[in-house]
Amino acid sequence: MKVAIYQRRLKSDQGQTPSFQDLRDFALGQGWEIYNQYQDNVSIAGNSRRNAWQELLADAALSKFDLVLIPQIDEVFSSVMDVAKTLGKLEVLKIGLRSYSEPWFDTTSISGEALYQLSLSYAALEKNRQHRKLKSGLAHARKMGCQIGRPRVTQRQGFNQAYGDILERLRAGQISRRQAAKALGIGYATLKRLLDSNYQGFRDF
Repeated sequence: MKVAIYQRRLKSDQGQTPSFQDLRDFALGQGWEIYNQYQDNVSIAGNSRRNAWQELLADAALSKFDLVLIPQIDEVFSSVMDVAKTLGKLEVLKIGLRSYSEPWFDTTSISGEALYQLSLSYAALEKNRQHRKLKSGLAHARKMGCQIGRPRVTQRQGFNQAYGDILERLRAGQISRRQAAKALGIGYATLKRLLDSNYQGFRDF
């Protein structure tokens, strides 16, 4: 079995988490062949582009190994949804995932399928919780009179004045609709919706 070892370490880490050598010794003790080692270094602020992780996933898509060995779950994944998403990708590729520090986290074991389904369930619950939280937050913001989303073009400062002038020129046949849309800085479809709704505009005073 070929194994890929991944590690995401703080640059200031003083050995609190398993080292590459620990993971290598474990893999070799299992009789596995080490395909490659991937490591992302993270700043104290937690900033990391995770280039090594993306490289690992790219190699996984090419079936270059059979198993991914990680030090521990929270060193690699930021949320349950992240776990579920990754397990889904690896399952399609028939690649296992195992944690060095948490022996129970092993998708190649008998309970591996149950682990995957459990992660999906928790991810669905978390997504639903976040959706309810967002919906509640938006409702509260609307209640407080906050503008949600992008403002309407008709709310732009000076738009109604400009639209009124353009509308008069359109009615007089001085410009085309496309020229009018360009002059107002909006799309043709937006202008058409305004005209179809008989929007007259309101002069700014």
